[in-house]
Amino acid sequence: MVIIRSVCSTTDHELTRQFLLSFPVRENGFYRPGSEPGREFDITTKTGFSEFIMDAVAQKDKGRERAMNVAPQTYFWFIEKGEFVGVGKVRHYLDFRWLNRGGHIAYAVAPKFRNKGIATDATRQMIEYARNHLEQDKLLITIRKDNPEECRKVALANGFILDEDWSVSREIAEKKGIILPEGYNGDDEIDYYWL
Repeated sequence: MVIIRSVCSTTDHELTRQFLLSFPVRENGFYRPGSEPGREFDITTKTGFSEFIMDAVAQKDKGRERAMNVAPQTYFWFIEKGEFVGVGKVRHYLDFRWLNRGGHIAYAVAPKFRNKGIATDATRQMIEYARNHLEQDKLLITIRKDNPEECRKVALANGFILDEDWSVSREIAEKKGIILPEGYNGDDEIDYYWL
């Protein structure tokens, strides 16, 4: 079984830094933690990785993040049998950028551990975290249309439903006060799944 642990609980910084560096900066729309637009850190250095960890801890202060125009997010390591196997993030709220591309929950599993149910199990645990710690009545996962089919299976296995005509997304945007461009109906390259 996969266990998820907060990045803030990291004690072996060098091991976790090397694990993060094993991921590409961007793959299938997932930005490696520390490389997201607006929150870039040079995690190839120990100093940059320490700054990333300090930023992850500081994200608990939502007011600070809103002022910086960067949605706070909680990062998680996925661990199986004592080994790092993946990384995930739960965004605390959506703005237009994350409604359009990214959603509340994002993850990446190291290539040698893919297609073993890790993403499904870790996503279930991140859903539990979001439900217990965030004030969100609905959760969004966005999946690029050119992503592997496995990504859709993870969303569906966790109860997410495809928003085919963007009606749920539009309704959520209106409730949350997210301003959409006139006639906007989502990104044609993205599928939107809501829980």
